[in-house]
Amino acid sequence: MNKRDYYIYQEDLVKINPDKKDVSISEIVKRLNSFCKPGMKKMRTVQITNYMLEKNFLFENEQGSKRPTTKGTILGIRVEERKDEFETIYFVNLYNERAQMYIYDHLYDIIL
Repeated sequence: MNKRDYYIYQEDLVKINPDKKDVSISEIVKRLNSFCKPGMKKMRTVQITNYMLEKNFLFENEQGSKRPTTKGTILGIRVEERKDEFETIYFVNLYNERAQMYIYDHLYDIIL
């Protein structure tokens, strides 16, 4: 049986408030997937990332990493340096309340 594409009902979407702290796309997707119905595909981070690339909030650098453009920085996307358990440095894009709200406000554009 084929699963339906991800969808969130308006009554569920209005229940989502942006996090007060800056969060990653993975955390946003996890929150959105908590409203996933049985028989439905889960939302994937790439869907939001591709939308943010298309709208010029992100760009892809020479290493293939997605980074905020000036427009993305103004929206509230920032890069944070982190270390994993092996002390390897990596970078993650974090979205403030305004940037999270932008994603929630444009979610139907992203998924349709």
